[in-house]
Order: sequence, then structure tokens, then C-alpha cells
Amino acid sequence: ANAGKLKSGNFTINYTVAYDGFSGALTSQAVVDRATAQFNKKSDLKVSVAASDQYIAGDYADTVTVTIAAK
Repeated sequence: ANAGKLKSGNFTINYTVAYDGFSGALTSQAVVDRATAQFNKKSDLKVSVAASDQYIAGDYADTVTVTIAAK
């Protein structure tokens, strides 16, 4: 929703995600494409924020929508 940024009021912090082979910023739609169906597969969605002494303390948020669709 925030183009790869966590927001708290007017303050933003860049973050990246990693999911099943994809790693990067969510500045646009990320797609993980598989050639065949996979059943009972578990994958973690990991969010990373680089450390910085420039960040302002607060409660930051973003909305990430995950859609899993059959081919």
C-alpha cells in the first residue's frame, strides 16, 4: 500500500521482503511463479528493515496483500 515503505504519520522507513525465492522491495507487485503445482508447501514471509540511527521511534505500518492462485 505504501510502495515498500513503513509509515508512521509523515515518517517512512524502507523495508524489503523475502518469500520463496523472491527478495526485494515492494515498490511494485512481486510475483513468484512456479512451473508445477506444489502441495503442503510452507514458506515464510520475512520482513527486513536496515538499522539506522536516523529513524524516528514510533509505530510504523504497511499493508501487504498475498494472493495465491492456481495456474
